[in-house]
Amino acid sequence: MTELFWVCPHCETRVTVKENQDYAPTIGEHLATCPKRPKQTIPNITDIVDRETLEGNVILMDDIIDQRILVKDFSLKDLSFKEDTLSLSLQIELDGEDYMLNTGAERVVQVFKTIAHDQLPFYLTFEKVHTSAGRRVYRIKV
Repeated sequence: MTELFWVCPHCETRVTVKENQDYAPTIGEHLATCPKRPKQTIPNITDIVDRETLEGNVILMDDIIDQRILVKDFSLKDLSFKEDTLSLSLQIELDGEDYMLNTGAERVVQVFKTIAHDQLPFYLTFEKVHTSAGRRVYRIKV
């Protein structure tokens, strides 16, 4: 069984989650009692993404739609300014160049919550779908 974990960006506590278990309740329980979690402050960019992830060019999700990319690393971070919301930072390679991609796309975040770091690197392709309500939704093409 693969051990998955999340590290609190405020107190650096390691929260272990069992394989196939939903992260949200476990992370939510910790965040509700975290003594170092700031109360509704405007964050710095380094509160949202890892400093290491900031190296390389930034690329937008729309720029990589329907292109096969190599995912080299990723991190999930709690957005301290938006309750119960995670942001995904990806270190990717496209056409031999390294890029950083940040997204809060719910479907994409849900998939990455189930991936262990020992499964890196891997290829994937994102697609954009327009819903009947007129929203755009990003998801991983299968």
